[in-house]
Amino acid sequence: MESKVPIVREGFRVLRDRYSTPADSAQLAPDVKRKIAICHLFLNYKLSIHTLAKTLDETYKRAVNILIEQGIIQERRSQSRDEHPPKLSLFSSRLKNPE
Repeated sequence: MESKVPIVREGFRVLRDRYSTPADSAQLAPDVKRKIAICHLFLNYKLSIHTLAKTLDETYKRAVNILIEQGIIQERRSQSRDEHPPKLSLFSSRLKNPE
């Protein structure tokens, strides 16, 4: 029985090993084409996230979010930032309890 060792690149666990572009990609919206390009360059050409972000004039953060959203890499956070309650200001306690 063959066991697969998880692939880790740049601190992220890679969930897929290849990416197939859709046949009708010419008809897709530009933002969808951008997502396809990021996934394709990361998996098929083994570009680093930093290099592909720089090549496509994209932010590192957005490239990581796209790769997570498309199921290419696993999110490292135990909870998504969207699920956290809003943090109070450091000065909010002083405003409520003036001394």
